[in-house]
Parts: sequence; C-alpha cells; structure tokens
Amino acid sequence: MADPPTLYDHDFFAWTQDQAAALRRAQRDRIDAPLDWEHLADELEQLGGLIKDSIRCDLAAVIEHLLKLEHSPDTGSWTKWRASVRKARRHLNDKIASHPSLLSYPQIILTDAWLDGCDDALQDDCMVEAALP
Repeated sequence: MADPPTLYDHDFFAWTQDQAAALRRAQRDRIDAPLDWEHLADELEQLGGLIKDSIRCDLAAVIEHLLKLEHSPDTGSWTKWRASVRKARRHLNDKIASHPSLLSYPQIILTDAWLDGCDDALQDDCMVEAALP
C-alpha cells in the first residue's frame, strides 16, 4: 500500500515555507548538527519564491496579451497572442493546482502583474500608452 501524500507531494510551496521555519526552530533549539541553518532556511524560502515569481510572470503575460488583443492595431499577431494567453492561463492553473496554498496569490499581486503586463505591452512598437486603460 502506498504512503499517503505528504505536504511535499501535495503543495511544494507550502512545504518549502514549513521546512524553512522548521530549520529556524531547530537552530533556535540548538540541535547539534554541522549545518548552515540560516542559509538553508533562506534557500528553501527562495526556492518557494521562484514559484511565486513564475505565477506573477504568467499573470503578467496574460494581461499583456489580452491588452494587445484589445488595443493593438497589429491584427496579424492575434493568433499568437490568443495562444499565449491560453498557454499562460494553463500554466497558472497548473501551478495553483500543484501549490494550493498559493490559491489567493494572484489576487494579492494583481496590481503589480497589471503594471508589468502594461509595461510589457508598451514595448510593442504598435502600442500607444494612451490606448491602454
């Protein structure tokens, strides 16, 4: 019989944060092991942070390409932008499904992702800032 899924299997982000906290507790409780406790904890947290960064990038990509679809005169790229939106949405859904503790994270970073998406859309030669909402 297979072992039940662990937090590591179910929500890697939550596991990284939990393990970082456990390392800090172990250091505070003076568990005697030749480990660089603080840096290990920092690295675990940063590893979890990469997942959050990836979610923000995918959300910004969705916003960028939706803005281009709505406001760019370059209709020749619409197929590519639609495909990009579908792909980024799929990635977002997969990441949230894999890391359920981050379910509310897109709402938390929506304003920042919006600004990133607008900035990225404006890098396109056809986009004009006045055209964006």
